[in-house]
Amino acid sequence: MLAEMLGFALVAAGFRVRACDNPKVALQAFLDASPRPDVLVSDNMMPEMNGWELIKLCKEAHPRLKTVSASGSLHKTPPPADVSLDGIIQKPFSPAELVVLVKQILAK
Repeated sequence: MLAEMLGFALVAAGFRVRACDNPKVALQAFLDASPRPDVLVSDNMMPEMNGWELIKLCKEAHPRLKTVSASGSLHKTPPPADVSLDGIIQKPFSPAELVVLVKQILAK
């Protein structure tokens, strides 16, 4: 449900969005997408696979992918050294804050 709400905000800002509630589904959707997405927004705390793993696997397939991680516990679980992030958004955050961050990252 949260993925859908954030997706609606990004769509309203002019982005095309594919929202997934499961990291394995998200990975497969990413690998199957043509063209590949320009940015991946991922929660860090997910079942089956954490956000760092999802980002790493997607970046291995598409090294120029821009990535954003949403986390409420960065102080407890910082990203591993082998995970490259373009942005981090600290929970809680508003949909508008995410839209601003994604626009900034894509403008770089």
